Amino acid sequence: MKQGHAFLLSLGLAQSSLGAYVWPAKTDGLEEVIFNDHGFGDAGIGNHIQQCADQGRGGPGAQIAATWLRSCWHDMATHRIAEKAGGVDASITFETDRMENIGIGFNNTFLDLLPAYSSRVPFADLLASAVYFAVRKCGGPALNVRAGRIDAHEEGPFGVPDPNEAFHVHLNKFARAGRNQTEMIMMIACGHTIGGVHGSDFPTITGNPAQPFTAHFDSTFNHYDSHIAIDFINDNTTNPLASGPLMTRSDARVFSSDNNATITRMANLEEFRNICFDTFNRMIDTVPSFVELSDPITPTPIRPFKPQLSVNPDGSIKFDGQIRIHTTDIPDGDNLKVNLLYADTNGRINKKNVIHTKYLARGFGIDFHFDYYDINANIPNGISSFNIEVTDSNNKKTVHDNAGHGFQISDRVVFQKAQSCFDPTTRTVTVYGAISNKIKNPQVTLSVFDRQRQQSSLIPKLVKDNVKMRRVNETAPKGYTLFRGQYTYSLEEGGEFSIIASARNGETFSDEFKMTSLLNGTNCAN
Repeated sequence: MKQGHAFLLSLGLAQSSLGAYVWPAKTDGLEEVIFNDHGFGDAGIGNHIQQCADQGRGGPGAQIAATWLRSCWHDMATHRIAEKAGGVDASITFETDRMENIGIGFNNTFLDLLPAYSSRVPFADLLASAVYFAVRKCGGPALNVRAGRIDAHEEGPFGVPDPNEAFHVHLNKFARAGRNQTEMIMMIACGHTIGGVHGSDFPTITGNPAQPFTAHFDSTFNHYDSHIAIDFINDNTTNPLASGPLMTRSDARVFSSDNNATITRMANLEEFRNICFDTFNRMIDTVPSFVELSDPITPTPIRPFKPQLSVNPDGSIKFDGQIRIHTTDIPDGDNLKVNLLYADTNGRINKKNVIHTKYLARGFGIDFHFDYYDINANIPNGISSFNIEVTDSNNKKTVHDNAGHGFQISDRVVFQKAQSCFDPTTRTVTVYGAISNKIKNPQVTLSVFDRQRQQSSLIPKLVKDNVKMRRVNETAPKGYTLFRGQYTYSLEEGGEFSIIASARNGETFSDEFKMTSLLNGTNCAN
């Protein structure tokens, strides 16, 4: 892209860098989940919680935020610090038949998070994001969410404390997970600032076995605040684990174990928020030693959103998708002029290589919003990369060059959506790819992630598989050859697929991470 830099500088435009971020990044999928939860482009996860007290699929007496928080904590409880194993690794999805994980809330949580699960967003990362939403949507601080967790495919050891257990047993279980006495008090107090104990799950604790009955942990169960501590030290707590039957007063035994020193400190709201911010960040970052987490994810300033090329019969390129701009601090973010300055198929740039976009819509996170500018262009000379030129309301132009790399997009391998289809009754996807004739004697592969059921878990395992795509004798776009591949998935929901072409010189070109849901409604008659 050196030619591109020379061209842009010749226009006298400002150059901007996105720092360490380069698109596409491994964190993109989780970034979309945590920062875009309603409006255009939402990932469909955070919008389960509109208000802290929302019940969700659990119905009367349930509280989504508390259930999500509990699910991640119980997942982390299998951590063994001595072995540097376990933690937030989604092993909880195999452990819901245990008495320590009683209740339908766990599986409800898994169903809430499942739509965002993919090869690029492991389920363990989604459990961490659930804590982010639970805390933030109840009025707590925004946690630092990192990406890179690795899903377990079997259960972990028992490790969640039981209310009937003696204090020393609780202390030992928390110690095994790497927490000392003070940290145990903090963890329990932070976790019990919202939610409560369900009567149908723990009738001996609540005294009421009715399905909708919940004995709440404090007087403000739908607010992230310090009343769990205030109510306890003022001796007017409604917490059933502090004032219920003597044998199950586990919170009382824990809170009073240091003569109320820590719980008294946590009665101060600022102290409570600071302590819980650190406690929950540490909880979601508790992972096996072989896992390397990313830096905390922050909203990406600007990047493509679901870009997709297709090849027209004359060999020109159709480019669809959006440019997503983080506009929380940008006045008139919905009134910018956004152009793509592109390099053609051979990497050449001239002043005519400009794609104009049109404002489309706005998407929202809890603390942020993004504006989307629509790409709908036909490109006669192909495309290999582009920079994004943004002109604000003061006519100031800034060119974003993806930290000097340009936004790479290849027209050498192109998924042809219009010719492809997915039949859910046979679970078979038929994929057409247009492969540029500039790739000599290509070996073309349809690479898939198949969703396969796992015993004792609601969450399917993603299994990678490859099938050979074969040249077809159908009329191909000018300058291209058509290849066709088929794959039969294990589940009727289908899964992911990518087209990868390998050249004789070892170079590879690809059009990656497509979902069979893109093909819903297409006709597989042919």
